[in-house]
Amino acid sequence: MNEVSGASLKKRVTITISGDVQDVGFRGKVMRMGHKAGLAGQVENLPDGTVRIICEGEEKVIKSYWKLVDANKGDIEIEGVKIDWGKPKGNFKGFTIKYSDQKAEMAQAFSTAGKKLDTIGQKIDSMHMDMNIRFDTLDNKYGKINKQVTRLVDHIVDDDDKK
Repeated sequence: MNEVSGASLKKRVTITISGDVQDVGFRGKVMRMGHKAGLAGQVENLPDGTVRIICEGEEKVIKSYWKLVDANKGDIEIEGVKIDWGKPKGNFKGFTIKYSDQKAEMAQAFSTAGKKLDTIGQKIDSMHMDMNIRFDTLDNKYGKINKQVTRLVDHIVDDDDKK
């Protein structure tokens, strides 16, 4: 995990993250965690494929927040991190996502949705194959029992017919 360090209580930090961090829901995660931590700031995608987080708050809160954000989960793959500490400017209200132009955001949203749907489709296919294996096993097991019961019933019926 990447370490965040600083010296005083109230800080401003700019964190630039590289890797597979765009088009994977990372900004939303960063924003939600920023809200929960009580930090003020913003997160944005940069044209070079990185994501920049700028936030302000108590140093220990920022450090705890970063430990939660700096995790490869799901489709998020953090490869590099650049951290710059500074003095707080107090120009943020809450924690927000800074969006680029609307067309780019829409294209990215559809791309992200497509990736999520593909992942869901793969899981459904895997689940379907697993269910087929389980049903084949059940059919084999209970199919044998069914044949035995059918033979027993036929035998009983034959015995009744002979009487």
